[in-house]
Amino acid sequence: MTKRFPHPLSRPFIRRLGSQLLGWAIFIAYEITALYLTAHHLPPLVSFLVYYPINIALFYAHYILLDQTFGHPQQAIGKALLLLLAELIVFLSIKMAVDYWRSPLPGLGPAQWHYLSQFTTTNLIRCLYYILLASFYWSAGRIADFRKQTIEAENKNLRSQRNQAALEVQLADTRNAYLQQQINPHLLFNTMNFIYNKMTGYSPEAAECVLLLSEILRFGFEESGPDGKISLDQETEQLENLIRINRFRFEQGLFLDLQLKGNFENARIIPLILLTLTENIFKHGNLRIPAHPAVLQLKLDEQNNLRYYSRNYKKAAPPYPPRKQTGLQNTRTRLDYSYRDKYQLDISDTRDFYELTLNIAL
Repeated sequence: MTKRFPHPLSRPFIRRLGSQLLGWAIFIAYEITALYLTAHHLPPLVSFLVYYPINIALFYAHYILLDQTFGHPQQAIGKALLLLLAELIVFLSIKMAVDYWRSPLPGLGPAQWHYLSQFTTTNLIRCLYYILLASFYWSAGRIADFRKQTIEAENKNLRSQRNQAALEVQLADTRNAYLQQQINPHLLFNTMNFIYNKMTGYSPEAAECVLLLSEILRFGFEESGPDGKISLDQETEQLENLIRINRFRFEQGLFLDLQLKGNFENARIIPLILLTLTENIFKHGNLRIPAHPAVLQLKLDEQNNLRYYSRNYKKAAPPYPPRKQTGLQNTRTRLDYSYRDKYQLDISDTRDFYELTLNIAL
């Protein structure tokens, strides 16, 4: 990612330049004061005017060198070391040229070289000193940038998770409200109660079907607990009501083997899941063939692992295109929302048989 610098006339750049100048002013004042307190004298003013700009230039040159080498992982360390050596040679040469310019001795004789050699160690130490200062300054900036990027990434991730959770809750609430409020429950139950009373004297079986259907619908409209779930025992009770209704429908016989195993009273599940899957058996299955009875198994172990298994012989394919199975799709969506990685839904759809297995860790 390319690093963008502030515009030279922008306020951030001016503030940054002002803080840099103030920092160097404090630093130079500190060094001059320390020199005076230890040596009790100060070099000529020209020394400060010439050498400090060179040292400060070395500081920023080394900062840029670090930023352009170690700041980019693709750059080789060997290249950085070569640039560091070249940097030392260049600035030591500049300082030697200044020392020669300020030398009171003419020419380049032995006396001149002896004079210049007196400043070699001092120049090298000052160069290394400003290189270390630049290294610490660059490292501090990199650490601060890294911490800032880490905090921003964590905040972005938290915001994304919070938004995702809010959307999922809103989606689930909207879908549940849509399913529960498509028909006014009060009007529906009053009407069904009227039909039940009218049919009791004419067809007890039809009246019982109306009563069972009313119980199933009432169960669908009832609100679940704070966790969005109901007792598994309530779900299986309505599942049995659905089977009883369909036994009345199939006057010539309904061949369905129902197997319930486990203590369902203490387990909880989101409502209408098992009921929807069971309704599909009657909708798409042929349950009138004694040789191929439908199988419906519901087992709950001691670890609250629920297994729902169904197998049925398929009806003949209709002459018109089949409708989209929105019930199964909605079931998958609700399972994804409520159980995520705690469930597995497997379907086997062959030419003659349809099998479905649902395992949920309740």
